[in-house]
Amino acid sequence: MLRQLADAPGDVQVEAVFSERGNEVCEHLDRVRADPKVLTAGRAGAIVYFSLEQGFPMGNRRSGTAASFIASVTSATDAFYGSVVQPLRGWVPAAPKQPEPLTSDAAVAADAGPHA
Repeated sequence: MLRQLADAPGDVQVEAVFSERGNEVCEHLDRVRADPKVLTAGRAGAIVYFSLEQGFPMGNRRSGTAASFIASVTSATDAFYGSVVQPLRGWVPAAPKQPEPLTSDAAVAADAGPHA
């Protein structure tokens, strides 16, 4: 995940929730980049899910001006999506490994079959 968030702003909060009830942690992305173990150190269980959050200043006017609340929400949504969500890709399992080649003794026995 950290590789995919290489260009995301450092003030993004990473919240990790673990399988052990009531066991969660929240850290800034800058701190997690510096020490990835800050999320897992001293925690029991596996990470069940995580969330990414970022704070933005919100407008306080209802008018159609640039300082309006609606305009600030759409601007924040676009900025967060573009810098944090869009670069993320779904998990893809590793390609299966090729089986080990048979040794020469095993290959001869396999070629001979059960009738030998």
